[in-house]
Amino acid sequence: MRKGLLITLLLIIVLFFSINVLSEDTISNKKAVQDLDFLVNRLKEVHPNLYFELDKSKADNMVNDIKDKLYKKERWTAIEIYRLFAPFVASFKDGHTILSFNSELINLDQNKQRLLPLDIRIINKEVLIKKSYTVQDIEKGTKVLAVNGIEINKILSEIKKMISSENDSLAYARIEKAFSIYLWAVYNFEGSYQLKLKDKKGKGYSLEVKGITKEIYDIQRSKKQRENWKLDFPIKNTAYLTINTFNGSLKEEFKVEIDKYFEEINKRKINNLFIDLSENGGGNTDLAKYLVDYIYDKPYSLFNQVTMKYSNYAFKDRSNIFIKIYYQLKMNEDNLIFFKSNKIQPKDNELRFKGNIYLITADYTFSTATDFAAIIKDYGIGTIIGEETGGLASSYGDMISGRLPNSNLPFGISYKYFLRPAGFDNKRGVLPDIEIKINKLKFWYDKDQYQRMIINKTLN
Repeated sequence: MRKGLLITLLLIIVLFFSINVLSEDTISNKKAVQDLDFLVNRLKEVHPNLYFELDKSKADNMVNDIKDKLYKKERWTAIEIYRLFAPFVASFKDGHTILSFNSELINLDQNKQRLLPLDIRIINKEVLIKKSYTVQDIEKGTKVLAVNGIEINKILSEIKKMISSENDSLAYARIEKAFSIYLWAVYNFEGSYQLKLKDKKGKGYSLEVKGITKEIYDIQRSKKQRENWKLDFPIKNTAYLTINTFNGSLKEEFKVEIDKYFEEINKRKINNLFIDLSENGGGNTDLAKYLVDYIYDKPYSLFNQVTMKYSNYAFKDRSNIFIKIYYQLKMNEDNLIFFKSNKIQPKDNELRFKGNIYLITADYTFSTATDFAAIIKDYGIGTIIGEETGGLASSYGDMISGRLPNSNLPFGISYKYFLRPAGFDNKRGVLPDIEIKINKLKFWYDKDQYQRMIINKTLN
């Protein structure tokens, strides 16, 4: 099964706030080079097709350039190593093959106030302020033009180099989720921030804001925790089911809630069901299958074919999987194992929905959420509305995770390739049948307005 949000967000965002903090001590350049060699060897060993996007000679040149830089200085901090290594890993263009870092902020002097006190959204490549945690009143929708004298487009470009993703839309979606953290990681800003802004009327102005401590940052962010799942009935005969995660650790809770939701949907004799995965970064396919059983009654496959690479490193992490299939399937000379995804027959379900199904997707729809969207699309179960998914419909995934031996930087590497149910790979996400600018609507309107606008644009 694929591990999307459960592992990807864990390594990209949650690890930013882990209590297992990176040491502030430096390591020698020789140990830093050891880390690089370890990382490169693991990438080659584990990934089923590492050079599918990046030419091997270019990758080798990047490694040599990094080593040259490492030897120019005697000592390196973990965050400095991250700044060198992350663009290399991101260059492979695989959203499940990543390098991250733990939050060194936990070990830093809380009085330094180093994080930018803003939540932002990137719409049409413009950075708009969604929420400000400053004493100054900054209007929602104000454009950020520059930070500390650096143009915002330059900042986005530099941060994007650190982001592992198959496309720009997913990269920007990931930047949005942790912009202040990435800004610190790339530029090491602290203290006050000099902002160049433009209000909604087009008037430009400058503003100085004080950075906030990680403690305050955590408190402010916790105030806007989104719900994992929610069922609403915005208009008559229509249900709106928001699924923000397929997190495998919440499997039993998910099943209980989904059972309740469809009991209520059945009780109300609903005709139209909207399922919103626009902010679902993935998780466990068991949850996706459980949801499919409530909306589809015919046999289906999660994927057309799965390619899995055997390696000693992957075996240590997934020994149960390899042992289970080792004597059933042949492995080729490249240590690749190919197998068809089994057909799944949905169980009898008296609460199965039989009306019209509409699935909402956007650039943050990734991993298992994209797989779910591909099932809906390829089997004609419903209508896809919104934006192309950030995750590719056929892609690499199921992450093997680990840490570099000296800097302790966490990494993840795909060891499988998944071919969508329809059996083709066009290097695209799941495309919508009806295009709607989901992120723009979500930014400017509250939840009730947003849902009603989605429904009206779809049904009318």
